[in-house]
Amino acid sequence: MNQTPQFYFWTKAERRYVCLLQQNLFGQWVLTQRWWGIHTGKGGSLSQTFESYEAAIVEIAQVEKRRRWRHYHRVE
Repeated sequence: MNQTPQFYFWTKAERRYVCLLQQNLFGQWVLTQRWWGIHTGKGGSLSQTFESYEAAIVEIAQVEKRRRWRHYHRVE
């Protein structure tokens, strides 16, 4: 599996959601999730650390599933 940093971006009418997967200096994979409203400026973020790239990819698949369920569209 290609273990390179990954960037994902989802959008819907007034909302944005971003995931960034990158490796830290200790060799762990960090998944940073950020979300915000376009006009409100309100949002948040969450960072999770994974020991393996594969475990992080499983989490991204779960995020993707939630974004689709909430009617976000992924921007390639």
